[in-house]
Amino acid sequence: MGVYAARRDWLRDNRETAVRFLQALLMAYDVLQKDPGIGVRTVATEMGIKERNAKKIYQDAPPPNIYWWMDQGYRYSLVEDSGFHRRLEYMATFLLDEKIISQEVDVSNALDASVITEALRTSKRGQ
Repeated sequence: MGVYAARRDWLRDNRETAVRFLQALLMAYDVLQKDPGIGVRTVATEMGIKERNAKKIYQDAPPPNIYWWMDQGYRYSLVEDSGFHRRLEYMATFLLDEKIISQEVDVSNALDASVITEALRTSKRGQ
């Protein structure tokens, strides 16, 4: 799984760019759903592995379903109090307990789901 991050001030000043970026990800996801072979061939080429191995990787770890990012039950949901959100809190506590970081981190507003909400609302699914 990849991570997309932006500073709040950048996001405030470039919201349209962020929404369009996520809309492009949605479009790419739709293409991969229609023809997973595109992803398999690309992974094989970029990793320098055989297509059958890339296909196995793709089957075992498909791209996260971006359309579900607002579903609290989804593993990678951005919704507050989702499992992913709670794992961020656990990680921040662990890092503090292990003295990897020196002060508490407030992750209560670390995830801004409003951008993906807007991208989903304005996307043209399947086009």
